[in-house]
Amino acid sequence: MIIGFNIAATALSAIQESLAVNTSNISNAMTRAYKTRRAELETNFPFLLSDAMTDTIDDGFDSKGRKKRVYEIGTGVSISGVTMDMRQGKLDQTNREYDLAINGHGFFKLKKPTGETVYSRSGVFERDKKGYIVDLFGNRLDPAVRVPDNVTAIQVGMDGRIAVAYPGAKSQLRYIGQVRLAVFDNPENLKALGNNTYAKTESAGNLTMIYPDQKQAGEVMQGFVEASNVNIVDQMMKLVLNQRNFKISTKAFLVSDAIMKAGS
Repeated sequence: MIIGFNIAATALSAIQESLAVNTSNISNAMTRAYKTRRAELETNFPFLLSDAMTDTIDDGFDSKGRKKRVYEIGTGVSISGVTMDMRQGKLDQTNREYDLAINGHGFFKLKKPTGETVYSRSGVFERDKKGYIVDLFGNRLDPAVRVPDNVTAIQVGMDGRIAVAYPGAKSQLRYIGQVRLAVFDNPENLKALGNNTYAKTESAGNLTMIYPDQKQAGEVMQGFVEASNVNIVDQMMKLVLNQRNFKISTKAFLVSDAIMKAGS
């Protein structure tokens, strides 16, 4: 029963990790531009009986593409990784002139105070004391855009062009910069960091900096912010399923433990 004991133990561990991902999604359902995380479950490498190494099932393959064997004994499950659902969330209108949303592909490129480059879909921006456009955590929009002190209005076009109005200018706007978007081949493989930011990884593929409203990039929507793409009903159903599986695995673990103790 050692194998049964181990299988139940791996199931408990995997379900705990899945529950953590689940609860994180639910708690971030109202976080701007948050992307749903998915815990990917996989079966562990099976135990093969020594007298059946050459016996295989015709046309039978497991989830990893290995030929199935007649006398395989499972050794449990594990979380192979946590992936992200990068589908766009709903765009909510705020009418705040510094709020920006990306309608389509791409990320805002940000420069942290430490000099590190990060990427984000959350466009809740403001003007800092030096006039630069920054997010709520002080990360500066990159390329940097500085808004002069005495402007009366700021206008951001769908192509990312930023213009400002001055007192008494009679509707004349002055161009001060343009937003560029970072587009990745595989954005779901970016590394999630804190404060709704991401870091570039090798598996995310090529990075291309593009002006908005072009073929590969989305358009910039001023006065809007992107909402979380978490489906709260779906996540609650998964939470209930995970809790049920945890209870079943706990019972299997306790039964295996009792049998092992009885046989010792």
